[in-house]
Amino acid sequence: MQKTASFLCLLMLFTSLSFAQAPSMLFYNGEVADGMYIWPAGFQEDPVPVLGSGYTPGNSALRWVTYNEGSDQYLFIGLESNEGIDLNSIWNTDSVYFKLKAPNGLAASDTLYIWLYDSRNVDWDYALYTKLENFHEIEDGSWHHFRIALADFNVNVNDINKSDIVAVSFEATGGGIASEMYIDHVWIGDPFVRHNLTIWNGKAVAKGVGTESWGFQDNNFKTAEGEGYAPGTNAVIWENGQDDWAGIGFYFDNQDMTDTWLEDSIKIKINAPAGINDPNLVFYDPDWNYAYYTLSGISWDGTWKVFSVPLYDFSVEGNLDLTKIYYFSVESYSVIAERFLITDIWVGNPMIDFLPPPTPENVVVDVSTPFVNLIAWDNIVSESGETYDVYASMNPITDLNAAGVYKVATDLNEEEIAVHNIYFPLANGIISYYYAVTCKDAAGNKSESFGTTGNAFANTGKKRAIISMEPPASFNADGNLNEWNHIVPFSLHPDSNLYTGVIENELDYSAECYVAMDKEFLYVAFDVFDDVFSWMENNTQPWWEDESIEFFIGLYEFTSHHPYFYRGAEPDYRLLFLPDKLELWSGDSLLSGSENYLFEPLGNADYVIEARIPFSMIQVNGDSSFTPEKGMTIPFEIFAADADVVDGGNESRLQLGDNSALNPWGDGPEVWTFAWIGMPVFTALEKQGITEVLTYDLRDNYPNPFNPSTTIEYALAQSGNIELVIYNSLGQTINTLVDAYQSAGRHKINFDASGLASGIYYYKIISGNFSQVKKMLFIK
Repeated sequence: MQKTASFLCLLMLFTSLSFAQAPSMLFYNGEVADGMYIWPAGFQEDPVPVLGSGYTPGNSALRWVTYNEGSDQYLFIGLESNEGIDLNSIWNTDSVYFKLKAPNGLAASDTLYIWLYDSRNVDWDYALYTKLENFHEIEDGSWHHFRIALADFNVNVNDINKSDIVAVSFEATGGGIASEMYIDHVWIGDPFVRHNLTIWNGKAVAKGVGTESWGFQDNNFKTAEGEGYAPGTNAVIWENGQDDWAGIGFYFDNQDMTDTWLEDSIKIKINAPAGINDPNLVFYDPDWNYAYYTLSGISWDGTWKVFSVPLYDFSVEGNLDLTKIYYFSVESYSVIAERFLITDIWVGNPMIDFLPPPTPENVVVDVSTPFVNLIAWDNIVSESGETYDVYASMNPITDLNAAGVYKVATDLNEEEIAVHNIYFPLANGIISYYYAVTCKDAAGNKSESFGTTGNAFANTGKKRAIISMEPPASFNADGNLNEWNHIVPFSLHPDSNLYTGVIENELDYSAECYVAMDKEFLYVAFDVFDDVFSWMENNTQPWWEDESIEFFIGLYEFTSHHPYFYRGAEPDYRLLFLPDKLELWSGDSLLSGSENYLFEPLGNADYVIEARIPFSMIQVNGDSSFTPEKGMTIPFEIFAADADVVDGGNESRLQLGDNSALNPWGDGPEVWTFAWIGMPVFTALEKQGITEVLTYDLRDNYPNPFNPSTTIEYALAQSGNIELVIYNSLGQTINTLVDAYQSAGRHKINFDASGLASGIYYYKIISGNFSQVKKMLFIK
């Protein structure tokens, strides 16, 4: 790879043109520009730079906050001197530039005015303005770029003196704009803009920066707490590189580094052992053109080496677009299997904050809604742009790393509260939790302690199945689920679970999932209600647009959600159940009809699945072995797709968990729910006894299949009117077994199918707001 002469010539030409003495004004670029000041009016809190909120990672943006009632809002940025800039020569060719984002969106009626002023602005007469209206489409929380031609500004009362421009102002009149907004990169013309880009600030990745790693034994992005260059700081770990191309990458919004490329350097510190191969520093644009610098000739010796590499010294491959630098990485084109540390990665001279924020206080919990605890706390007023993590435990929290303490929510903004969906094994039941809250400031510093509730808060946990430690006694992949009857299934039902697309009711699509484990195998069975089974062997749609079930599981004790799939000590997996095969993370497959896997259509649209999967086939090289233990809590999720048109694709999916992301693959374990292995042991269970807890419940009929009669059991949490109805596969009513007032408790009834044809039948219970459907098979 060679630095291209054409690139250098173009860069020098572009730079020489940029440095020409065309007039320009730089108002704000991550901080208030030299010689400028801010004057706000009409706000409840004055707009101030908020660290970590800027368009450029690690920098600040100006935060626009709620107005005083009945007031107009003015955010004025102008010269400290009353001697303005002459913009006559660029008035018809250039623009006012700025970037804006609104995390919570804007109202359709919101109007933002952009004003320009000259030094005669005492009476506000000598000014120009333009306005942005109907811009409520800015609702996705991302940055939007604005360029407003100077020639398009309108005269206020008297025409402005274009040779004496002193200020730009963002204004909302007629009551103001209540929505939170952020404003950054404000300038006129083409000023020289020095770039302060923070990637890793010594404690954490800067806000707005994503991470990834590749070519390693487990490919997990790892932080070495307390092992940074400065005492009390952190570093990124390079560990166990296995491939001849491995690296740690950081990605961010496109950054225009044209001005800074000839003027500045990338700063980085590395602590590497003796004898390692040469690492490379690499910048990329979105088309994967890149510039690289090889750290060669370094006497690595296990101590910190401090580098400041001029960007100009990077070798360029392809037509690198300096206006769209979006990725930086430390890479190696040969195997580096050793462990070394990387920290303090930035361009320019950013302000770095190492002071921890205060501890959150006044943690309170709302338990007024069954199945959900809402946790709130006092925001830390001395911080801006901070985030909060919330932890839960059934025991008093004195150590966040103690057994049984896990994260409920991560990186909540100061306006948010934590939502804790709570569950109880096998039935609705009362369960108590303690909570703790920590703060992380915009620079990545964490509070040295945590705020707690002090007392436990009790609420009703929602019934959740468990992973049984008693698998089918004689597993046989034959489509007969009788051997699973002792296992309580996980239910996926459109009335109680998240779904996307169109799922009309439980007969359109719903499923029961039976899960068990022993020391050698994972056992899974599905009993699926489906009104249309559209899969055919010659379908051209990809599997995710056809009939399929994704089964996600982490084989480790759950303490907090991974941001992506981990390998090694805490490995995450996806099992893909398809009509013709079961695909495993390891690359192995089990074909339908084999000894350990069956996908069996039942003659109509419904189907059953049975699988027995050795843990040895699930796991991949480098992952820790797994032995299930009673009471363990593991990450767990089920994501089922329903296609109602043959080879027509689908958008209908049903999810077990409560996270509205509805993307357990793309968002990774961070959005999964959890499952207990075996019956957990905790105080709430010991006090009340699981068998005494009454809940609405419809059990599997037994026997099933049956001839000619079968028994149906159900439980009522409250006394009331109940209906128990039998339907055929067309949805027609065959028999009403119960239509009466019944008392709370457990009940059973016999159903005799003599005189009916063999086939699949459904039984449905309705009591108040509760309803549930199950399926049974009658064989003469």
